[in-house]
Parts: sequence; structure tokens; C-alpha cells
Amino acid sequence: EVLGNVYGQNDAPVMWYSTFDTTVTGLGWTRSKYDSCLYYLRSPEGSLVRIMGVHVDDTAIAGQGSLFENTVTQLKARFPYRKWSIGNGEYCGVQCNQDPQTFNITYGQKE
Repeated sequence: EVLGNVYGQNDAPVMWYSTFDTTVTGLGWTRSKYDSCLYYLRSPEGSLVRIMGVHVDDTAIAGQGSLFENTVTQLKARFPYRKWSIGNGEYCGVQCNQDPQTFNITYGQKE
């Protein structure tokens, strides 16, 4: 008897997203009212300090500080990220590169 989703089945992506959404909102992130793939994390004072974009099982996160690091640690513990890149990496098939001096981000796609 299968009690959860099975990878490759029609409902696997929506089941994964539901689990992910429940987890991140439980950690204090707020899902955007305008785009359900965007999440925001605010400081106790209410200022925007972190942002996260999600597409299926690709996640791009920007932020810093102890609140941010704590939630990232909990996300890594809950979801088995195959790769975790800082500064440079691939998101949804696009190569993303962040300049360590200016923090500017460039994108490129070979194929």
C-alpha cells in the first residue's frame, strides 16, 4: 500500500510542492500573493530580509544573517538537496553567476 506520492506519478510535483510549502511557511516564510513560487522572510521588525524562488525542486535563495542561516539549515535537513551552490550555480537550466565584489548576478544558457 502506497500512502504518499510516488516519483514519476501525476501527483508527485504537487505533493512535493505542498510538503515544501507547509515546511517553509512553518519556518516563517510568507508565500507571495501574486506568484506562488516566491517566498519572503521578514525580520521581527517587519522589514524584508530574505527572498526565495521555487520551481518544482529547484530553489534559489538570497539573504544573510542568523535567521536566514537557521531556516536554510532546517530546509537542508528536511529536503535532500542534491547540490547546493553559493554564488554560482544552475537554476531551472540557467547558469547563474554572482560577482563576489558587486553582488551583481548574470545569467546564461548554453542550450
